[in-house]
Amino acid sequence: GLLLPVPASVASPAKIAELFDAGQKRYNRGLETKEVSEFRAAIEIWQEAKALGEGEPRTRAGASATFGLALAMQIIGGKSEDILANYEETLEAADEHVLDREIHLACLGNAGKLLEEKGDYAGAIDRYQ
Repeated sequence: GLLLPVPASVASPAKIAELFDAGQKRYNRGLETKEVSEFRAAIEIWQEAKALGEGEPRTRAGASATFGLALAMQIIGGKSEDILANYEETLEAADEHVLDREIHLACLGNAGKLLEEKGDYAGAIDRYQ
């Protein structure tokens, strides 16, 4: 028989939560040690968590992984388009009440700062409001 890839819907919310936690450990270690490799490891883990959640109802862990991804990418100087896309996705999750207001506000502030740096002042003001 043919070997087919397992569809994303088979991914358990528990696996996504486990990946989120693993990524958070590496991210926190990066904050302590200032080692870029720790942030890169967190990004890799969180990208996997995000991919597992594609097409599924958003979970808190999946949305948190997307937020972490944006933060870690911003720290290591990733592409601003990718970082903004992750912040926007996190904002959608916050609008759906998957994430708390604190994360929502952090996203708006960080996205606004990135847009401001790019010279998109209208976009930045929109986020800051």
